[in-house]
Amino acid sequence: RRRKGAPFVPSAQAKIDAIFGRGGVLQSHVRRRQHAVDLGSGGGAFVRAAVRNGHFARATGYELNPALVLFARMQSVLARGEHFRLCSLWDADLSDADLVFVYGVPSIMVALEAKLTRELPVDAVVVSNLFRFPDVEENRTTALVEEASQWVDAGLQNLSMDDS
Repeated sequence: RRRKGAPFVPSAQAKIDAIFGRGGVLQSHVRRRQHAVDLGSGGGAFVRAAVRNGHFARATGYELNPALVLFARMQSVLARGEHFRLCSLWDADLSDADLVFVYGVPSIMVALEAKLTRELPVDAVVVSNLFRFPDVEENRTTALVEEASQWVDAGLQNLSMDDS
């Protein structure tokens, strides 16, 4: 059975820079830099940036589109630590992820939040690009950083994150 995912929209370089660039938001909010995961990795820009700019030991992209997985693998053919899996985000292994990036659509956010809550380590950080998780509580142990697009638009001024 073929699962249908969200449409491919390339990540804007300004958004990647706001996350991983010099002085980027995640420079101060992600404590461990072992494994970054991109759920719906498309062409692989986030995975490459996590390893090359974010200094993660490895990053894994999960993508349903075989052509995009092949393209991403070709872009990373000589790079260490950049991995791409032809796999649904629902089957992704998140057990050791320090950072998860997702450009989900509203229809999956409730179920995705439940998966993340069940499977992520307590100090993992989740970046939801554009769409909110509907039931995020203020006192969650897993920090959910939402709406990465605001980081660019607001010049990184309005990051709200529970650091407890």
